[in-house]
Amino acid sequence: MYPSAPDKSPPSVEEAARRRREPRAFDASRPLDAAALEGVLAVATLAPSPFDLQPWRFLVIRDEADRRRLKARARNDPRIAQAPAVVVVLGYHHPDRTHLEPMLTARTAAGDCSPARAAEIRGRATSAMRGVADRASWATRWAMPAATLLVLAAQSAGMASVVVETFDDEAVRREFGIPDDHSIACLIALGHAVDDEPPAGRLGLDEVCFAGHFGRPWGP
Repeated sequence: MYPSAPDKSPPSVEEAARRRREPRAFDASRPLDAAALEGVLAVATLAPSPFDLQPWRFLVIRDEADRRRLKARARNDPRIAQAPAVVVVLGYHHPDRTHLEPMLTARTAAGDCSPARAAEIRGRATSAMRGVADRASWATRWAMPAATLLVLAAQSAGMASVVVETFDDEAVRREFGIPDDHSIACLIALGHAVDDEPPAGRLGLDEVCFAGHFGRPWGP
């Protein structure tokens, strides 16, 4: 939910992260505003990626029958059917082959990048991607920052979200026409929570952060 401050400004990234909960159920009677959903997706496209290749793709499932089909292939998680929208977050395996050159051309035409700089980026990107042995893992890895931005943007826009990682990959591909050169990173159900969940405990920095060498205690 938005904070109750008089200016109605959306929460900061930290506030959105702290307030986010994974609801036990969505209110199926409350639709999502289409413009708000599009805004959340647009924010997710601002995620970082190597050489600005932007390998994430979003398959948005809104039709009720389609959500029920997806639910059946996601261990029957009821929230998949309850949520007004479910985003299948994908990672495209070959953006360097199809999007690198158009992106560099557009940047050069806009004056954001000199021809010499474009040539440098082209060479470095081509060399780096040639060394990627597992394109599926690479694509999944770089789709996840976009997924993270998506759930934070959703929280900032007053939406609840659930990240689902247990699903039948092949069945989801078959049902929704996902090609083999795209990895399925996760499913994100978006909607309005029935009830607010209590805050979940978080591990402290002393448990998850190290200084200079793994296992060496963190200190400011």
